[in-house]
Amino acid sequence: MASYYLPYVKGSMENVDLDEDGVKETLVLKFQNRVGSGTASVDLKVFVDGVDYTEKSSIKIADGEPKPLKPNMYVTSYYGDEIAILINHGGEVKPGKHKVTLKISVNWETYETTIEDEVK
Repeated sequence: MASYYLPYVKGSMENVDLDEDGVKETLVLKFQNRVGSGTASVDLKVFVDGVDYTEKSSIKIADGEPKPLKPNMYVTSYYGDEIAILINHGGEVKPGKHKVTLKISVNWETYETTIEDEVK
């Protein structure tokens, strides 16, 4: 989606150890909802440095639980919500500069954005 509707929170790209096994296996990126409030059917594809991680990714909206990405999934968000994309890479994405590309289809429109940032 156009970056002015869902702007990336600069500096939020970081590896975390969600399962607490000592391996930082999940890349997290955060966005801010500037579209408005509502529910939509979305199809989201996630690529890190050109590798498709869609099937290993989930979305977390505000204080909700992370939900695995599925084709044509329904999401509800309110204006101002923080939206996190969680990408389970199994420890493959190391600290340093990386590119994450999101391809988002909402209704009949498709948007693509690439974020390049330093992974902490």
